[in-house]
Amino acid sequence: EDYENALIYHQKAYEVCLKINDRNEIAFSLLNLGSVYKSLKENDKALDYCYGSLKTFKALNVQSGIAMATHIIGTILIEKKALNEAFERFQEALVIYRATGRQEKIGYTLVDIGKVYLGKENYQKAILCGLESLNLGKETGAILLKKNAFQLLYMAHEANNQQKLALEMFEQYILMKDSIMRSENQRELIRHKFEYEYNKKKKLSDAMRKTELQKREIYAKEEKRRQYIIITVVVFSLIVCTVFLLFITKRLRLINRQKNEISEQKNTIEDILFELTDSIHYTKLIRKTICKEI
Repeated sequence: EDYENALIYHQKAYEVCLKINDRNEIAFSLLNLGSVYKSLKENDKALDYCYGSLKTFKALNVQSGIAMATHIIGTILIEKKALNEAFERFQEALVIYRATGRQEKIGYTLVDIGKVYLGKENYQKAILCGLESLNLGKETGAILLKKNAFQLLYMAHEANNQQKLALEMFEQYILMKDSIMRSENQRELIRHKFEYEYNKKKKLSDAMRKTELQKREIYAKEEKRRQYIIITVVVFSLIVCTVFLLFITKRLRLINRQKNEISEQKNTIEDILFELTDSIHYTKLIRKTICKEI
């Protein structure tokens, strides 16, 4: 197990709890840190954190937290061979578990008390603790509790030179251990199956997303090309229209200028005709006058 990373994350959680001043979560974070140090066999550090957790739980009067912290402290004290002090801690936890009806927790605590009796060579009391915890394991269906109870009973009977009973308990212990391993293997297989299905779906989803992105890119490019064509056609049309308008305007100006020139020429011709007519008329008058005189 990756205890080093566990320490890092629990420490970060502890610091966050300190910042928000959540005393209940601070107590649980201290207990988690103590449990990790216990697994690392750093028992002195583990005790410091667990006692800090216990102090906080007591200040908050959280009975479940007090029981958990006290129980873990007892398991650390067993490893330090402080059996009497460990026994006191287990008894304190047991009182709370019995008061709150935590049957499975009672069973685990009895197993640990049995280990203390075993260390003190009080095999009969160790066996009684093992039997009671085994019954609780059967009632609650807790396989791990039954395994621990069978292990305690095996060790107690063997130490008490009850070889037949020790063998029976050992066989049951192995059965429970195998059952747990099968359950863990089954969970592992299920986990792998879910991982496979998840990865399969993820790959399919990624492929679909990639295809969709490609379609969008193609559509965007096509849309851009279409817009470019439209803009080009519009601009070209505007240019053509502008050129045509300029041409029409120029032609109209030319036509108007030609009209004006024609009109001016017409007026000039009319004036000339008018003068000619006047001249002819005047000539006729002169001729008539001369004829009369003759």
